Formats: sequence, C-alpha cells, structure tokens
Amino acid sequence: QFTGQVIWDPRVAPNCSGPAISRESRVTDTAGNPVNGVRIEVNCYGNRFLSHPSGYPGEYDPGHYDFSFGQSTPQDWTCTARVVEFDGQPVTSSQVITIHFDTNDCRPEGAGHQVAIVNWVKQW
Repeated sequence: QFTGQVIWDPRVAPNCSGPAISRESRVTDTAGNPVNGVRIEVNCYGNRFLSHPSGYPGEYDPGHYDFSFGQSTPQDWTCTARVVEFDGQPVTSSQVITIHFDTNDCRPEGAGHQVAIVNWVKQW
C-alpha cells in the first residue's frame, strides 16, 4: 500500500504561483529509501494529470517527482492524488489524498497554499 502526506512548507509555499507539487516531493519505502518509477495521478474536477515517473533519470533525483498544472496564478482548487500503475491504471492499494490549493496571501509570510510537497511511502 502507498500512503500519502501533504506538507505545506513555508520555504516552498506559498510562493504566488499556480497550483503545483514541489520537486521536493518524494516516493520512498518504509526505510526511507527512494522508490523510482512511480507515477502519481492528480485529479482536479475530473481533469486527470499523470506525473513523470519518480526518479526519472536526467530529470529527477532518486525518488523525487513534481507536477505543474500550467496555471500562472493561485487557484482555489481541491484535487485528489493517488499512485497509479505505469500505464495510468489505479494502484488499488494506494491511499487517495486531498490537496486544497488556495488563493490566500502568497507572500512568504502569508498563509496561502499554492505549492505542496506530496510524499508517498510504499508500505511493502
């Protein structure tokens, strides 16, 4: 089973951009070792987006991935995320987590949530 956790780190977010998942996001096993080749599906109001595989050579550090929705300004969106198979089919044992992006104050000292860190742990 994959379990997910959303982190709003003030060093990463808020930052006045559109909704995104930070490059600091990781997929690991229970011992903290990076897991490569994992894809994440984010669903925002029926629009499904697939990440590149975690740890993709030349693009990400081992276990890392990121995600951008192509928006340049903050959006008030509630999305879900889960781990999917390489072909995009759901991993039935993946937790589905909710990510609420908002349009609150996006200055470093503000309370806005625009860029999330979304970490996943492979539990087997």
